[in-house]
Amino acid sequence: MSYNWDLMARLLREIRDNGEETFKPRQIAEAHAMAMEGSGQSLPDMDDFRMEAANYEGDLFNGGFIVARPDDLGGNGENFALTERGTRLLQLLENGGSQARQRLDSLDSAALTGESFDPLAADFR
Repeated sequence: MSYNWDLMARLLREIRDNGEETFKPRQIAEAHAMAMEGSGQSLPDMDDFRMEAANYEGDLFNGGFIVARPDDLGGNGENFALTERGTRLLQLLENGGSQARQRLDSLDSAALTGESFDPLAADFR
């Protein structure tokens, strides 16, 4: 399994930047696909792409990259906040270059588990 790291970064940025709004991964995937098409990339199968984004939400939550936003920080039960691990993942995706993404890909589906991600992230500090 290989993750779509560009889509993953887009989801994490949306959580970081629009934290008090309801998180809508399917709509974020649609906007990301339109941006891809606008930059000359082929448009993915939208149903699959939306489902992929929704699955990433669960992977990020289960891996400890995001948590439910606390009520006192604008939580509404349908939005999230980045954890320290989520912030590190976003930094790797934005600033780690192809080497970071290749290392994440080498972890396969374990890339979004703390046991695998944390040691990898420590290598990039």
